[in-house]
Parts: sequence; C-alpha cells; structure tokens
Amino acid sequence: MGARRGLSVCHFCGLCSRVRWRVFGRRAMAHRSADERAAQKPSTAVWAIAVLSLLVWLPILPWTQAEQENRWTAERFLQSKDFEGFANFMNSVPESRFPAHWDSPPRIGYGEESPPVEEVFLSLLQNRSPNWIVNRYADKVESTHLLNFWKSRGVELLTDTQLEAIAGVIERSNEPSSIADRLVHSVEVELMRSPLSDSRTKSLRIIYNARSQ
Repeated sequence: MGARRGLSVCHFCGLCSRVRWRVFGRRAMAHRSADERAAQKPSTAVWAIAVLSLLVWLPILPWTQAEQENRWTAERFLQSKDFEGFANFMNSVPESRFPAHWDSPPRIGYGEESPPVEEVFLSLLQNRSPNWIVNRYADKVESTHLLNFWKSRGVELLTDTQLEAIAGVIERSNEPSSIADRLVHSVEVELMRSPLSDSRTKSLRIIYNARSQ
C-alpha cells in the first residue's frame, strides 16, 4: 500500500514538472523568439540610411545612364567604321555628356589597333569636330607613330593616310618642330623617291617645313 502511494506521489510530481516545463518553457521560448525577431528586424537608422541613399542616387542615375548611352552610341560608330557618323555624333554631344574617364577606341595602352586611329583623326579634322575629341585622337596618333615607332622604322613604311594624320598632328601642335625633328632625315630620303602621290608629297612637305631651322 505504501509503495503504491509512493509511486502515485512520484507520478504526480513528474506530471507537475512536465506541465510546468510546457507552460514556462513555452513562455521562455516565446520571449526568446520575440527577442530574436526584434534583433533581426532592421532598425529605424538602417531604414533612414537606405532611404537617403535612394534620394541621393535617384536624380543621378538617369544622368549617368545617359552618359553610358552616349558612350555606347559613339563606340558603335567606331566599331562599324562609320567615322563620319562618329564625327557628326561627337559634334552634337558635349564632352560633359560622356563618362569622365572614357577612353574612346582604339585604346592604345591596351595594344588595340582597331579602328585605325589615323582615319578617325582625319575624319574629325574634316568635320571640324570639337577640340577636346580632336586633341584626344591627335595624342593617339602621336602615341602610335611617334613615341617609339621612329627608333627602328622610317616614313617610307607609312601609308599615305598615316602620313597625312601625322602632318595633321604637326599642324595642330604647339611645338611642331619637336615632332618634325624626329622625322626630318627619313622625310628627306622619302622626298628623293619618285614618283610620289600628291597627297604623300604634301604631307612630307608639311613635316619637313616644320623642322627646326
């Protein structure tokens, strides 16, 4: 009889423990879950920063997108070798409407050779394009043909178009003799050859006459 009472008491105590665990344990888990959700929920400060970022970028995005579209349009003209179309497009869009660090093709520093820089430069000259883009391609012509080229080669290996572009660079240069002096010996030799086309002779004369006297 005493044993049965002992078992009943133990059973009753176990039952009470289970009930207490379920009640208080669930409450504790509920409180913990609520705290975790509160911790995971973005704070007011985070939302404020996100909204401010959007307010800052929303007016800028259309402008930067327009700059990129102008860049892509210009480069499509160059890729299709429509140099007159490129020149006309550059005449219609100010420099400020292109990306600030845009390096229009060909990118000489990366060894690109297409499109032919001389043809682009001459087309810009013929269409009286803005100085900023003409000067950029004058620099590209000089980098391509005048910085290292003349250490081992002469003008006799240049095409008429390449010579015309170099003459155009010299005519625009503030120090034409600094360029012409590097070429004068090779030009003198080339002028003694015959026959030469009129355009080639003209370009050679421009280069020769720009030398230091």
